[in-house]
Amino acid sequence: MVIKQFSSSAFILAAALVATNANSALVGEWKLNGSLSEENGGPDAQISNAGGLAATGYSFSSGDNLTLTLGGLISADTYTIELLFSLDANDDGYQRIVSFDGLVEDYGQYAYDNYFYFYDVSPDLDNFTFAPDELVTLRLSRDGSTDLYSAYLNGNQLWDFTDSSDLAVITESGLNLIFFQDDGSEHASGFVDNIRIYDNPEGANGSVPVPSTALLITLGLAGGLSYRFWRNSK
Repeated sequence: MVIKQFSSSAFILAAALVATNANSALVGEWKLNGSLSEENGGPDAQISNAGGLAATGYSFSSGDNLTLTLGGLISADTYTIELLFSLDANDDGYQRIVSFDGLVEDYGQYAYDNYFYFYDVSPDLDNFTFAPDELVTLRLSRDGSTDLYSAYLNGNQLWDFTDSSDLAVITESGLNLIFFQDDGSEHASGFVDNIRIYDNPEGANGSVPVPSTALLITLGLAGGLSYRFWRNSK
């Protein structure tokens, strides 16, 4: 009886772990390996320079852009954007990385000299920097329940701020995100290898374990403890 009750509890715990991990999902991935297709049949990426797409990724020059249409995949105020990319230079002042409002205003995610900055509200910190042509992972997330916007570079948190003015809420029709192009002249140039979009805020390295892995770990622990109960009950 003890074993049966414990096993039932373990199953419930495992199911709860899987359900918890399922709350946040990878909803879009564009590998850009010679194709603009989303890996699971979602909307294709759009680029302004067709000649920049190659088997390894998309090379963009100053003034080029890449656009993702995310309507139906995420909400406008809650998301995570993950970019694997490099920039040609790290000393050119401002270089736009993401526009959330269709290039209406200057506000948005930039590289500034050799670090990353949200104009003009994030802390002006350069604890973690990048070099020209260095392939980096930049993760940007916004939590609609708290308005917290956070940035991570290669697994290190850069900063966060409370986006009380909704500057990082996606406002363009269709929930379009525009990458690397500015509303003025502060364009970026470089290379992007992969873009991932999650439907909830993620931490530095993500917080979505593979559900089957969590289940196996939990059931393994349950099995070990059940065996101990069985031994003690003999």
